[in-house]
Amino acid sequence: MNNNGKTLKVEGLKKRIGDFELKDISFELKPGVVTGLIGVNGCGKTTLMRTLMGSYIKDSGKLSYVDDKGNENEVSDIKKELGFILESFPFSKNYSAENIGKLYGIYYDDFDYKKYIDLLKEYKVPLGKANVLMSTGERIRIEIAFALSHKANIYVMDEPVGNLDVVFRDKFYKIIREIVSDEVSSVLISSHIIGELEDVIDEVIWMNDGNIFFNGSIEELRDSYRILEVDKEDVVMIPSDMVVGSRVREYSSEVLIKVDDENELKNISESIREKIRFAELKEIIYFVEKTKENKEV
Repeated sequence: MNNNGKTLKVEGLKKRIGDFELKDISFELKPGVVTGLIGVNGCGKTTLMRTLMGSYIKDSGKLSYVDDKGNENEVSDIKKELGFILESFPFSKNYSAENIGKLYGIYYDDFDYKKYIDLLKEYKVPLGKANVLMSTGERIRIEIAFALSHKANIYVMDEPVGNLDVVFRDKFYKIIREIVSDEVSSVLISSHIIGELEDVIDEVIWMNDGNIFFNGSIEELRDSYRILEVDKEDVVMIPSDMVVGSRVREYSSEVLIKVDDENELKNISESIREKIRFAELKEIIYFVEKTKENKEV
């Protein structure tokens, strides 16, 4: 089933597992867009992905497709419309790569077995070898080949790149951009390799303790923060209400500041202002999460 560029709308999603709870999660996955799901360990990324996939049954909330005219239709079973690549291998490890295609492909009406085999060969995955004897990186390549062999509308990728070698990681990021180039499919991806993730995503869902802390474009997030590297004694010259967090080095301090309006930068002395640069995503996450952690202690 192909939904011709429809947006997946998630509203009020809740799921409790033990002491942890996803709390009233709402966002949209838009066609042609790669969305990065970020946050520290235990914030709810995997729980959210598994709830979207149907591996966990949601306690409440609504999933629906919205077309370009604003027409909305609730989705009852989204599994067959998903392509998924998970850190924990979802197929039986006793099967060979080619048998995985035969045994699991039948659950998808449009599964293209020939394409699957061709992709396995391209990715240099042994076809007849039991995947229990394969490396983790090879098993991830099986998942990638399988996900690309049926016409998914949404690709859910939970930590897919950590066990891929550097060369194939670069290829994989190109595959992600190719997936969304048709302006029909969307990608939701989580990764701890933030420096690389930043270069491939368009939007961000930043989770914290089961809540969404930020949801918007990567440009909007980066535009809201700056980094200052100054001498230790110059930190006091930065308005305290702008400071998110700081990191002291041997002879200098690295300071993350929040900028809601460019005019606010005029409140910083010109000599220090010259040292301002845009913050990288990994720096923003580090300082914001570290500040939250310190406040909780």
